Amino acid sequence: MPEFPDITAHVECLRRITVGHTNTAHRTAAPRMSRLLAMVALLCACGRPALPPEAARAEARRVWTDRCAVCHGVGGRGDGPGAKLLPVKPRDFVDEAWQASVDDAHIAKVIVDGGRSVGLDTNMAANPDLQSKPEVVDALVELVRGRE
Repeated sequence: MPEFPDITAHVECLRRITVGHTNTAHRTAAPRMSRLLAMVALLCACGRPALPPEAARAEARRVWTDRCAVCHGVGGRGDGPGAKLLPVKPRDFVDEAWQASVDDAHIAKVIVDGGRSVGLDTNMAANPDLQSKPEVVDALVELVRGRE
């Protein structure tokens, strides 16, 4: 179960700011504003915190080394040590024609859902654990694109 930060202090602070006005117009609007700000604070706090970009990139590099490079190779040319054991050669990510033929969403889908999900070889394994880490998937897409 995800942990949510304790935002009670933040909501109380927002309440004091909005209710603390003495002007009549502010006093009538303050309760509504206070509720609105509390709802916004709760919605923001309930979301899954994203990894900072550098942490996501570092995790993506670890995933690449541990999972992807085995077949795709360190440089993404489809020449990893496991490639020779596969009936279908892994994708060469340096191929410019292939790079131009796919969008980032397609690459992300293959990373998370595996080759079977898009009609590719079933030996391209799914990584369902990355579904809850979109920032890591984005960083992996950057690696596949050669932008990292």
